[in-house]
Amino acid sequence: MKIACFDLEGPLSPQDNAYEVAGEMDKGRQFFEKISKYDDYLAEEGRHGHEPGDTLALIAPFLLIEEVGERDIKRVSCRAKIVSGAKELIDNLKDNGWEVYVISTSYQQHAYNISQKLDIKRENVYSTQLKLEELKKGLTQSLIDKLKRFKQKILKKEFSKELIDYMDRFFFDELPETEWGDPLNRINVRGGEDKVEAVKKIANSHNIDLSEVTVIGDSITDYKMLKKIREKSGKSIVFNGNKYAIPHAGYSAASLDIRIIEPIIRSKNTNNIVKEWEKNQEEIFKDIQTIPQSFKKYGVAKLFKNNSKNPIINYIPDKTEKEIEKIIEKHKFYRNNVRGEAAKLG
Repeated sequence: MKIACFDLEGPLSPQDNAYEVAGEMDKGRQFFEKISKYDDYLAEEGRHGHEPGDTLALIAPFLLIEEVGERDIKRVSCRAKIVSGAKELIDNLKDNGWEVYVISTSYQQHAYNISQKLDIKRENVYSTQLKLEELKKGLTQSLIDKLKRFKQKILKKEFSKELIDYMDRFFFDELPETEWGDPLNRINVRGGEDKVEAVKKIANSHNIDLSEVTVIGDSITDYKMLKKIREKSGKSIVFNGNKYAIPHAGYSAASLDIRIIEPIIRSKNTNNIVKEWEKNQEEIFKDIQTIPQSFKKYGVAKLFKNNSKNPIINYIPDKTEKEIEKIIEKHKFYRNNVRGEAAKLG
């Protein structure tokens, strides 16, 4: 069985749904950015009990007090676009015997919506369940007032060690002691290690080894999944990635169209074809007739428009730290073009 597991936000759809949903609150985007930066800080620190993407749990009580509901999540999701080439890539994979899964930190309402547009079965979608009606239990007036004060203070202060300490006290000491409880216990965010567990579950359900699994991601919530599959000699692919994801992947691809990764996914000699592309990349940019046959047979020549927007492909495991930094810089252009405002989030 051939298995491909895609992160959703980035590889398949440019929208950061939680960020856009937070925009339904007063000054919600600014607030979300601060919480997201705090989330990245905790991930880099390796804070016990925290996983990348926990922002989606931390903002939940604030959505409640401003009466942002599931209808709002679905409405915002309906505005989401599909990444160029995503539908064609998914269709091609399925036509060639691949089983396609989504493993996403996104709220389930959004993950189901985008997956439906791509004809990915609902039972193949792993995401973050957010049941807002259930989460209203324990939301007292005194807690509502406390949450409002916290939000206002966060918005007024610059991100600093002082602000981090304040968030630590609130999220890890004060909020868990309330009747509402610990957001990380009430909401199981599908990020970090939880994505690894989803991949393992999928592999076990098909009685295959992790070396036979392909994963595609782009950000901090994916790095553990990318790292695990790379360690197990599976195909670990970053598409328009950031500094958190690229170092942990086996292969990276930067492009305005995700179909560039089809040869990487489907080839039986992936290391060889990626290294061949990488070796001849400058020549390919000058003359698309020099695209290796191993890529050309998948129709990637049509993705070339001009030298500034041509796809870039790299083999990551043999790169030095400085070489990886250069790859990250190159990915920024494509990431910004495809994801827009969401590109700045971890």
